[in-house]
Amino acid sequence: MDTDKNNNKTEKIFIDSHIHLFNLSHAGLLSYLNRFLKNKSHSYSELLTRKNYFNVFLDIILKMVFKKDVLIKASKFLFYFLFISFIVSIILSGISLIPNITSDKILLSIFKWSGTYTVTILLLIGLVLIFNKIKQKIKGKSFQTGFRKVVNLLSVMENDIGSSLELLELDILDLDSKLNNKILKSLDRKNRRKFNLHRLFDNNSFSDIERNAVVEIIKNYLGSENKNGFQLEISSCDNGTIKQQYNRYIMTPLIVDYGYKNYDLDEIHYSSPPSKPVVAQTKDVLEGIKNYHINSKFKIFEIYPFMGINPNRYDWDDNYIDDNEAGSTDKKCNDAKGKELEGNSINKMMNKYFASFEKNDLAMIRLGKFKEKAKDYSGNLDENPAYFIFKKEFQDKIKKSLIVNKLKEIHENKDSKKQIISKLKGELSKKALTFTKSFEQKSDGKDEIFKNIDEYLFNNINKNKLEDYIYPYNYFFTGLKVYPPLGFDPWPKKNNNNQQKKVEYIYCYCQKRGIPIVTHCNNGGFTIESKTNIEKYTNPKRWSNVLKTYPELKINFAHLGGDEHDDEKQWRESIFTYCIEYENVYTDFSCMCFNHKDYIRLNNQIEDYLKSDCIKADIDKNRKKLYKRIMYGTDFSINLMFGTDSYQDYLNEFINTKAFSKDIKDLFSYENPMRFLFDKTIPHNKKQNHGNNKQKSHDC
Repeated sequence: MDTDKNNNKTEKIFIDSHIHLFNLSHAGLLSYLNRFLKNKSHSYSELLTRKNYFNVFLDIILKMVFKKDVLIKASKFLFYFLFISFIVSIILSGISLIPNITSDKILLSIFKWSGTYTVTILLLIGLVLIFNKIKQKIKGKSFQTGFRKVVNLLSVMENDIGSSLELLELDILDLDSKLNNKILKSLDRKNRRKFNLHRLFDNNSFSDIERNAVVEIIKNYLGSENKNGFQLEISSCDNGTIKQQYNRYIMTPLIVDYGYKNYDLDEIHYSSPPSKPVVAQTKDVLEGIKNYHINSKFKIFEIYPFMGINPNRYDWDDNYIDDNEAGSTDKKCNDAKGKELEGNSINKMMNKYFASFEKNDLAMIRLGKFKEKAKDYSGNLDENPAYFIFKKEFQDKIKKSLIVNKLKEIHENKDSKKQIISKLKGELSKKALTFTKSFEQKSDGKDEIFKNIDEYLFNNINKNKLEDYIYPYNYFFTGLKVYPPLGFDPWPKKNNNNQQKKVEYIYCYCQKRGIPIVTHCNNGGFTIESKTNIEKYTNPKRWSNVLKTYPELKINFAHLGGDEHDDEKQWRESIFTYCIEYENVYTDFSCMCFNHKDYIRLNNQIEDYLKSDCIKADIDKNRKKLYKRIMYGTDFSINLMFGTDSYQDYLNEFINTKAFSKDIKDLFSYENPMRFLFDKTIPHNKKQNHGNNKQKSHDC
């Protein structure tokens, strides 16, 4: 928790640890559609060429009825058996009508013919059962309902990211009953019945005067009255309803690297895999955050994104490792500050964005660094010479410029602030013309650029901020997001030595600096791999060797392993076991809990696990440990395709369910994500037993 020194008030933070901010140009829609094909062992080519079309169609229908593959295979076998029997019976029945057939043959044919009725009846019964099951499956999911969900999703994804954030902001404020009462009192009686914040800002039935008056009411409420806070009424299984005031709302949008190469689109004209460069999506997310901070009327969100990374898309640079470190895996994550790498190297990427992270940062210290750096993409970019993250022409200059090199030299020599300014001023004056030309500005632009840089250096530079100049991209991203169904293999040791080097470098690097990793852990989502690879890469057991080798690694197994697949219980229990055994393993229930029944089910799953044979220890002790590793998340906007209509509805179900106490909800939405996202890595207890663990832990 944090305390405001001016009013001596304890801050309360609500955290959404799993959210996505993307528009239609970002999401891999083909890979999303692909989950309905390759997850059933089919391909685009089979549908596009009508190859085995009926077989594919039958698979899809049976998949809607049965969960288990063995039932699907048995049903297909029975269907084809009955179908063939039916055809044979018809043929034999026809033979019985041909003249000059012996009585024995006639009797035999009649017997076969009568069997036709039996087979037909069985077939009809089977079809009735199947379609009745399908009807139950899609009950409440009519075409109209599905179409409404698609339109609702598109109405979000067709916005730019900054505008989407403003929509979510209204969702949060609309849940504050105290604020709503204040607003209603200010409106004409005829408008009160149809009021909500979205309608107020989007509907022409409200006048500009009313709209402006409401804006002022909200600003006053958030500012002077509640000291920059909003209020949610949290239901509890033990204390009824608690009105909890929150001063801050943090969300960590997860950027997904949708790059892929292996699509089977040969049967269409534009058969090349779509280009989805993650850098374009990243730029849009950061621009969206900046625009939100510029345009939002209320600014209640703090947004700290995760960088999407797929090692398959990056090179491995052996030259990055010093000669005396070559071959020593546990030292490969040592940073070589200031060392330039050419090409698309995973080593370079990690140092570019995370080199200055400190493992022992306390939560509020690290969070403070993110908040300070967030100014660089929240409307103040033009005031900071380190801001040029979007200016390619200047970025190429600044990376190798005298400023950065001189700062590294000064940093190493530990000069005073006065010496720093003196040295930089002389060098900057020589280079000012070069900077001016790079922007192709007017002649007076030189003085303007020099003035901005000089002023910023005088006002801001000190020993603690030198790393912002040496590593201007550090603390833009909170952690890493990896996505196994898009080709990320957590432990490819036996398959590809080069890939193994890259993933071990990432794990070692992140463990050393306390950088959190979120991995997709659900059988659905965006997919490009075969069903076999998806099940192998996404299965939490694939991370067993990772955690044995890097036991202090901070990792979140998202979606609690998913549901509605054959191995959901085994996946969930594996995740819970990791949470018990490793101090820095977490999980979130994003896109898993859409109503009170889902939260009851989650509670029962936790208790069933604690009472099972998976663990043989003190139940109360493990219960406390497990509850400290579970986090709230929404998976917005993907969750709009499933059981919710809005960000507001999903949050509302969480705050209103009485499946958990207020204190447990506080763990899920504040303490646990705060510890995972921002707190120092907890040292691993190496004496703890992890079964048949024969691998040596790597101390980075």
